[in-house]
Parts: sequence; structure tokens; C-alpha cells
Amino acid sequence: MSSMVSSWLTGGDGGREEIARAAAYWMTELMADDASAETRWRWRQWMDANPAHREAWARFESLGVGMQALNPTAAQQGLASLHNAGRRRALKRTAAVAAGGVGLGALMQVQGWQALVADYSTGVGEQRLVTLSDGTRVLLNTDSAVDIEYTAGLRRLRLLRGEILVETGKDGLDRPMRVETAQGWIAPLGTRFMVRQRPRDTVVGVLEHRVVLMADGWLRSHVLEAGQLAVIQPGTGPSIRPLRDEESAWARGELAADNVRLGDFVDELARYRRGWLLCDPAVADLRVTGLFPYMDTDRVLTAITQALPVRVQRRSRYWVKLVPA
Repeated sequence: MSSMVSSWLTGGDGGREEIARAAAYWMTELMADDASAETRWRWRQWMDANPAHREAWARFESLGVGMQALNPTAAQQGLASLHNAGRRRALKRTAAVAAGGVGLGALMQVQGWQALVADYSTGVGEQRLVTLSDGTRVLLNTDSAVDIEYTAGLRRLRLLRGEILVETGKDGLDRPMRVETAQGWIAPLGTRFMVRQRPRDTVVGVLEHRVVLMADGWLRSHVLEAGQLAVIQPGTGPSIRPLRDEESAWARGELAADNVRLGDFVDELARYRRGWLLCDPAVADLRVTGLFPYMDTDRVLTAITQALPVRVQRRSRYWVKLVPA
């Protein structure tokens, strides 16, 4: 074990990123079916060394990982698909290397890495309202993470993952605000607006007033007015269209559908449910209309089966598929 890895596994204070790396490492160690009593003892020492370590571990637990790691029987069941010890050892070696820095990004992305190091985050199926020091209100949607950085000259929000609704406050220092994503940035002009980070683009919807949009490779900025939605992609201008009411319904606790393909509806509902939620291609083109309480996804699925000729096929709590009735 390198001295760097050893330092953040043995109780050093470290920064948020180092603590998150350590939490990921201990999770992979404890999930191994051959985790020793010494390993669990060293993990407990790390936990007790710093309240920030316990907080990082608690965040892992809130993401649905970690508690299973403390149960050797459950860990063995979770690795049952790895039929021989050699494959399990290979998995463990891979995780240990990742915790040391090689391939860490991929590992931590799967395990909710951004939620561990972000200033504010939500788990799957959770929303959170945050009021910042200037009165700005930020509503985080399901599985979202955001960093906040206020300096003498700028109020900066970095959307790391997911979706937020921002209602800007009146800053006494007259500092401009900027919301940054992987594709560019949004500068609000006294407004309420939504920003969603998708894998390859950013979606911005304006509810009140207007915002300024800028992306990597753009030669000039663009103004987005209230009632408009834009998709930001580097290298091309924004794709702008009217903002539909159902696209902001999540902020009211609803999942709205107006003659939406069932396949697309299921993809959106899956954002609020842990595990796999799938739709059979044979029924994907059926149409859905209605308002649904997305925080209770089982209730939504029941409503869909009552309205359409489909049924729910379950392999487990975490693998659900809509198929022909």
C-alpha cells in the first residue's frame, strides 16, 4: 500500500476528496466475502478517527450501499454471481487500485462519488430545498449534486449531476450569479429557472424573467426568455423551444405526462427509483396522460397497469419491467 493511500486510510484528516476515496476503499474491502476481523477493526478505527469519516460513510448508506457491506452473509450473496475465488480476488484488486487513484472516477461515479464530495446532494427519489446565504433558494431534484462557491465578485453554483430549480435572492454585494455545468454556464437576470445536467448536454428552462446562456465553443451568448427551454451543446447554438408545463411539474412533486410515449415516461420515472425500471419494446409506444406522485413509484406503476394493457414483471425490488398484459 502506497504512503498516500495509507495516510487517508489510517485516520488522517484529509480533504473531502480523500475522505470519499477512503470510504469507497473501505466499502469494497468490507463487501469482499473474505473480509477479516482485522479489516473490520481497521475500518472501525478509520470511522472513529474523524466525524467527517462517519458522515462520508453515512452518505454511502443513504445511497443504498454500505450497510450490506457490514453483513458478511449479505456480502457473500451479493458476490454469488462471481463463481470462483479467482474472479472475486480480481474484483477486489480492481477496487483497491481504483481507490488508489487509477480508475477512481468510474468506481466513484457508480457509488455516488459526487454526492460524497458535493456541498449539497440528494439520493434517488429524494428532493432537498436549500436556502443560501444571500436568500437564493435551490431545490435539488432526485439524484442530484451541486457545489456552491461565493467569492467577493461572484456567486457560483456548479451542477455536478441531476437537476435543480433556482430562485435567485437579492445579493447585498451586487455580485452576479452563474450556474456552471459540463457544457457551459447560465447567468440569471433576477429569475426562477431550472437546469438539468444530462450525459451529453444541459437543459435549461426559464419560469420567470430571463437568463443568459454560454457554452464552450460558442462565439456569443444567448438570452433565454420566460416560458422557453434550451438544450446546450458545445459547438452548436442552443436548441430553443417553448417550455411545457409537465417539464416543471417535478418541482411540485408531480410527474406530468401529456400523451407521452410509455417508454419515455418509464425512462423519466426510473430517475426516481433505485435499480432497474424497464419497458418492453412491445408496449413502449403506448401513450400516457396524467399527473403522478413520482416519489411513490410503485403507486405510479399500479396506476399505469390500470390505465393501459400492461402488467408489472418483477425479478426483485430492484428489477422491474412493464410488459404486455
